[in-house]
Amino acid sequence: MAFDRFFTVTRLRSRFDIRGISERGPWDVAGIEWVTEPEVDAVLLPVAGDRKIRTSEELEAVFEEPLTDVMPARRLWVHERLLETVQKLWEQRSKRAQ
Repeated sequence: MAFDRFFTVTRLRSRFDIRGISERGPWDVAGIEWVTEPEVDAVLLPVAGDRKIRTSEELEAVFEEPLTDVMPARRLWVHERLLETVQKLWEQRSKRAQ
């Protein structure tokens, strides 16, 4: 049985980290740590702000949500089909940081 795969993005106040990708690059998909949907479901903590993201609309919405002092970070489990979208966001934010 084939399961959908996800990768982890941690959204912080003004930036985000992708598990397996250095903050300063380069973008190298070989470093991404993939997990299956059952693995995500086993560790997902919605009460702590975790989100399972399957669509670009869900991804956009989570970046528009304000972070608070109580919840300064969010862990996102992003579906593999959004890899290119996340790469573009990561590249845009990396350029701003330089």
